[in-house]
Amino acid sequence: MGVKIELNPFFFEATGGEDSFEAEGNTVGDCLKGLTERFPALREKLFTKRGELQSYIEIYVNGVSTHPQGLTYPVKDGDEIAVTVLAAGG
Repeated sequence: MGVKIELNPFFFEATGGEDSFEAEGNTVGDCLKGLTERFPALREKLFTKRGELQSYIEIYVNGVSTHPQGLTYPVKDGDEIAVTVLAAGG
């Protein structure tokens, strides 16, 4: 079954317009790593050079924020990960 990942439209350029994916893993980080292996251009949009989430990214699992665990947040088959972009304005 796997974990479903939904991406914000901000990432569509890196995925060729795809917005929904199935992934395998025990944590959010595992699932996102697999996704960036499939779409290498997505890596720099999601992660810093040190491998941390970009500061403008917010992750939800089944509608619940993963903060402060972030990439170590556990997931299981049937869970849904939503990758969103924090909006800034002035």
